[in-house]
Amino acid sequence: MAIALGILVKIFSWITPINEWEEIKNGNIGVAIIMASTIIGTALVIGLTIMP
Repeated sequence: MAIALGILVKIFSWITPINEWEEIKNGNIGVAIIMASTIIGTALVIGLTIMP
């Protein structure tokens, strides 16, 4: 699950036109919420798939 989440974050950062981590370091709360929701949503899907 951790490997899949790492891959997802890399792909998400690759397809978006901004550098999310730099924006989060600069204090952009909106980007932080988007990244957190992406990670939590994917973790829920993967977790429910592994443990039915």
